[in-house]
Amino acid sequence: MSANWMGSEGRGRRSFRGCGPLEKATASVFLLLLACIGAGCTSTRGPEPAVGAIGSVSPPLHNGIYAVLAEAATPTSSPNEGISPVVLAYDRKKFGLVPATEPLTYVTIERSGFVPLIVKGTPELQKDGNGRSMLKISLAHEQAQALEDFTRAHLGGKIATVLDGEIITLHKIRSVIVGGEVQMTRCTDDACVIVRAKLAK
Repeated sequence: MSANWMGSEGRGRRSFRGCGPLEKATASVFLLLLACIGAGCTSTRGPEPAVGAIGSVSPPLHNGIYAVLAEAATPTSSPNEGISPVVLAYDRKKFGLVPATEPLTYVTIERSGFVPLIVKGTPELQKDGNGRSMLKISLAHEQAQALEDFTRAHLGGKIATVLDGEIITLHKIRSVIVGGEVQMTRCTDDACVIVRAKLAK
């Protein structure tokens, strides 16, 4: 490709005689496009993963529990693997009791094979043994069985709970979850209230 490009550039310089700066620039761009087309320039990269805030993923993610494929400090370093991966920016400060300096984590999730976040009744606000807020969530019957199968298949891995396009919790699966009872722990008082209101709709 280098030899072809140099040849095109040399011919281009001879044809620039008598042309003004704008014509020369236009001709250079045109020759560059011709050289690239002639050499079959195509991008080998796949589609960029969707990143971040509410509404940035198309089509939008459903509220649910998803398998985590990877975590990274930057969106570009997060691997684009899996059947249908999506990268979301996880802000622990928004929902959890973490230092204000806690950086964003870019989490790659698998959007296929998730468990829909359909709750039974209204989530319960509770306090743990240290007086910190926690939210107890009961999934509907069908989702409870789906969550049991899902956690069994991903035992030892991580799952992300996504609500309105945002990750609200990130947990390692240490045991199979039976009965559809899940808890959002170590959340701020405001975060627990907001999540409870959204799930109760």
